[in-house]
Amino acid sequence: MSDNLTDSRIVYFFEAVRCGTIRAAADFLNVAPSEVSRQIGLLEKELDAALVERHARSVKPPDAGQCVIEYFREQLAHRDDLLSRLQELRGLRTGQVNIVLGEGFVSDLLSGPMQAFCK
Repeated sequence: MSDNLTDSRIVYFFEAVRCGTIRAAADFLNVAPSEVSRQIGLLEKELDAALVERHARSVKPPDAGQCVIEYFREQLAHRDDLLSRLQELRGLRTGQVNIVLGEGFVSDLLSGPMQAFCK
């Protein structure tokens, strides 16, 4: 088993399982079916585990394949969360603001600009 994990190969595997067949995944990914099969084979070699059971008209993931699908879905969720958080920071919807001022200005700040900022 290799210490490297090629995420792009996981996409081929995931789409084959999601679409139900190698051919449907190839059509979705706009590549040849042989490329999907090759990438899945290389991923199986990397992980030293059988990831798909090939049937006459479908592919099904055994337990090891289910683990890889779960890993991939978690990675997608983490990516989406990161992108959402970055977008919130860019739009100044969340974040941290530090204000430093003397005591005499506190009431002026709280009565005017701070209320407008909070809205």
